Amino acid sequence: MLEEKMGRTVSQQLISDIEDRETVEDEELLKKIAEILEVTPEALRNLDFDAAINIIGNTFTNNDYSYQQFATHIHNEQTHNNPLDKLIELFEKEKAELKAEIERLKKKRK
Repeated sequence: MLEEKMGRTVSQQLISDIEDRETVEDEELLKKIAEILEVTPEALRNLDFDAAINIIGNTFTNNDYSYQQFATHIHNEQTHNNPLDKLIELFEKEKAELKAEIERLKKKRK
């Protein structure tokens, strides 16, 4: 998604470099990341990672009781080096679940 917004290939190294920074000085890059995450650049500038992880950990649910151990795993995970990695992981998992559901509904409709 970032590649589409930036109009060029985005390497894992670039993502790692961004994650390691305390701030993102490139205003255009910050705007594109904010757009992908559907937040404002100001929200990213003012993000409190500890509070964000606490909220996610206390409110995450995938609303699928057949995979209850997944939600339990998220709640029980004690260490995580980079909160942005966890956010990206959660967004990617949710995206995959939504794609699978769309495919299931398409097949059901046929």
